[in-house]
Amino acid sequence: MDNVSSIEFSSGDLAKAFHGTYNTHISGQKNDSGSWDVEVNVIDYYDFKWGTTYQDEYQNNLSILNLGAKSVTVSQSQGVVSNYFIDVSFSDTIK
Repeated sequence: MDNVSSIEFSSGDLAKAFHGTYNTHISGQKNDSGSWDVEVNVIDYYDFKWGTTYQDEYQNNLSILNLGAKSVTVSQSQGVVSNYFIDVSFSDTIK
């Protein structure tokens, strides 16, 4: 997978949901009022990847999480957990 246009989220909900994106496109136009009209498109590939984000946040429950992570990893390799593309697009005005 080519992550040339990737954004990597390091904390919060987006870090859990996206980790690093497959492709991200952000465009904007400044209005006469000084606000910006922006369009955002984020494409990611949903797959399970165990990483330090989880380990750091849940270190008190690592043994349970490791068991869960191994279970999901095996399930993913057997096709029980499916990987798929996610395409999120939105427009906004930033004042």
